[in-house]
Amino acid sequence: MEMKNNKITIRLSDETLKKCNEGMDITNCKVRNEFIEKAIEFYSGYVSAEVYSEFLSNVITESMKEIIKIKDAVKYQRRKD
Repeated sequence: MEMKNNKITIRLSDETLKKCNEGMDITNCKVRNEFIEKAIEFYSGYVSAEVYSEFLSNVITESMKEIIKIKDAVKYQRRKD
């Protein structure tokens, strides 16, 4: 089943846009839309933690895996230099 994407307009402060761009680099998102969708998914899970504790646990686990990958990549790059 194809998911329909809705086109909307949002306004972000310079600081929030900077955080979005930095987050895209960290999460390997190719476009802002992808990062914003992931951020909304995460935050929705966070505020609903009492109801969705399993979701939050999975998000934390996946986040930790990504942090470890990034840390390992940085170590490897430093060794090459």
